[in-house]
Amino acid sequence: MPTLTSPLDMRFRPVRLIRSLFMIVLILFVFLNLHVLMNFEPNNSDAYDRTLLYKLRHSNNLKAHVQTDRSQLQDLDGPENSSKVEVLILPNQYNQTFVSRHNIPEHNLTQIKLEIDRRNADQYVHNLQKYGLSLGPESVVIVVQVHDRANYLKILLDSLRKVKGIEKTLLIFSHDVFSEQLNSIVETIDFCPVMQIFFPVSAQLHPKEFPGEHPNDCPRNVKKDQALKIKCNNANHPDKYGHYREAKYCQTKHHWFWKLFHVFDQLTVMKNYTGLVLLLEEDYYVAPDVITILQMMNHLKKKDCKDCRMLTAGNYDKTQSYSINSGKVELGHWISSRHNMGMAFTRDLWKDIKKCTSVIL
Repeated sequence: MPTLTSPLDMRFRPVRLIRSLFMIVLILFVFLNLHVLMNFEPNNSDAYDRTLLYKLRHSNNLKAHVQTDRSQLQDLDGPENSSKVEVLILPNQYNQTFVSRHNIPEHNLTQIKLEIDRRNADQYVHNLQKYGLSLGPESVVIVVQVHDRANYLKILLDSLRKVKGIEKTLLIFSHDVFSEQLNSIVETIDFCPVMQIFFPVSAQLHPKEFPGEHPNDCPRNVKKDQALKIKCNNANHPDKYGHYREAKYCQTKHHWFWKLFHVFDQLTVMKNYTGLVLLLEEDYYVAPDVITILQMMNHLKKKDCKDCRMLTAGNYDKTQSYSINSGKVELGHWISSRHNMGMAFTRDLWKDIKKCTSVIL
């Protein structure tokens, strides 16, 4: 039997059509935003206030990283771009560093040297996928000189974790001992961008020759005439106090100078950086406001003491009157035995230090 259809059932339903179109537009909008977030890369010089933008790329393998290919670095200097930000790396999930653990035996010096050379060449910055990196004249980059005291290093890291603004800095560890234990401790850091560098001319790699201890090295306190009689190494060249080289102390000095050279002159990520570099050691402990205080001191220096070259975060005074002096800054001449705790300075001073290389080394 034929069925009669009323005109009401056959009429056009605009509400249902509009609802369907809205859902289609919404889905397209979501996919478009996901695409933009995954591939965003500013190409407008006004989009960010910066002079250097590190373009993030990822290769087809898992070791995607901003330093994987140095050709990806792009300078954006120009008269219209005289910005305050000197290094900018945006947080990006594809910029994650996957740590490759080789578990190298500490007696295998050949493998350790190869691993040190590889890591120094790679210049990996960890935690970029979480924090990115933005450095400028007001920033503070922290460089920690590490030997082999793991327990002290853990305490330092615990204090650094509590520092206000630590996530905005770059934390660099400079090692003169390659140790899986120390590497594991550094790899636990999740509160800021982190880099490791390794002193390549260490006593660990040269245990029975310079810069380590050679069997024929002159004893520290032997007199020069006696040293000449026994014909020990370097007998003609005691220091100005009449002492001969002690490998462990000389390494500390050589490591100190090398890390500055490597940080200021060799690291790609630091090539345009003009802000402060704070020098710490593994047995230090920092206050939560150390970055804030250094930035305040630096601002005061630029305003009221343009001839000041060095800032120090601590001193060796046995007693401290914090309640009286906590809001004060001491102005004076730098004395190495008093003002070498938590030194902070810029590239300008490093250029002058380099001129004294022959005296230092």
